[in-house]
Amino acid sequence: MGDYTIGIVTLLAINCIAAMGVSLFTGFTGIFTLGHAGYMAIGAYTSTILIIKLGVPWMPAIIAGGLAAMFFAYLIGLPTLKLVGDYYTIASLGLGEAIRLVIENWESVTRGARGYPGIPHYTTAPVAVGFMAVLAVGMFFLINSNYGRAFKACRDDYVAASLLGFNTSRHRVFSLAISGFYCGVSGSLLAGFMSFIQPVMFDMAKSTELVSIVVFGGLGSMSGCLMGTLILTLVTEMFRPISQYRMLIYGLVLVLVMVLRPEGLMGANELGWDSLKRALSRAKALTRDTAARFGLAGVLIGIPVSYCFQPSSVRAISLAEYLSCIPSLMSGAVKFGAPLHKSVAPNAALAVVIACAICASFAWALGGIIKLVKKIDDSRAAGRGM
Repeated sequence: MGDYTIGIVTLLAINCIAAMGVSLFTGFTGIFTLGHAGYMAIGAYTSTILIIKLGVPWMPAIIAGGLAAMFFAYLIGLPTLKLVGDYYTIASLGLGEAIRLVIENWESVTRGARGYPGIPHYTTAPVAVGFMAVLAVGMFFLINSNYGRAFKACRDDYVAASLLGFNTSRHRVFSLAISGFYCGVSGSLLAGFMSFIQPVMFDMAKSTELVSIVVFGGLGSMSGCLMGTLILTLVTEMFRPISQYRMLIYGLVLVLVMVLRPEGLMGANELGWDSLKRALSRAKALTRDTAARFGLAGVLIGIPVSYCFQPSSVRAISLAEYLSCIPSLMSGAVKFGAPLHKSVAPNAALAVVIACAICASFAWALGGIIKLVKKIDDSRAAGRGM
């Protein structure tokens, strides 16, 4: 793999760790938050100060960053988790910004808005993926334990859970503390990956991004959270060549998922044999749908259509030669912008994705219209038969 692909894998693993923490608190405990970027900042600055100023090795520094974020999350949770609903959401927003402002103005320790440069590059792809794997296994064990069932009870109806004997306050604080630990570890890894941290990296936009990933994947589904992180991270990177439209496409993907599947990609289900069988049965039923068949036809039409969107120098080669280079682009064997065989445009893969999406949308809409007309005709025929 090239350096670019390795960097994407590392960033993906870091985002997965933070998203798991937010998913535990928002998806499984049912408390909406907009301040978890603050715990990432605590973890990042704690590990950075320990490594640079005190000479602590990077592994204990990462763990210390997670524990520091966990400690502050516990202290913050004791008074604030007495609030419920939208009141805690507003409080978490203020607390996240307060943490960022403290870091930004405590220049003697954090260097303020200038940020911390010169951080050793200790977060490699194996380190990030290793932390993600260990923490993911721990998270799945946690949500399937008695504590996980207690978190879900607090989410579904905290009053009923209290009447059944659950100490809902203690479980909610514990959930926030574990969530803070995950975000703190993620922030520590991010510091080692970027080799530079700044308070603006942990603003409200970062918290909103984490929450959107959790909602996109499905509230109450840890595997859906990981899938959402994978998809949204790849979407962001895939459209980097058209950076001025990248966030527009990112927002469009979120809107489409919320409209077409409001419960998220996985809903409250975890990825397993049962969910795979259900997905296959739904896909089988979908293949019999007129609109879906038209949409699939649109995808197939979009592949050769993308050839027309290439620069004029590309049109000098045959369509077959153009299409033969696309798999290497899609698989990452050739980087975007690298010189390609026979003058194939560096954004050929991007053109294929856009052309397929446009053709599939029009074909799906056409299939839906045909399906609606057929339904109206059938109802009229049934009416005449009566």
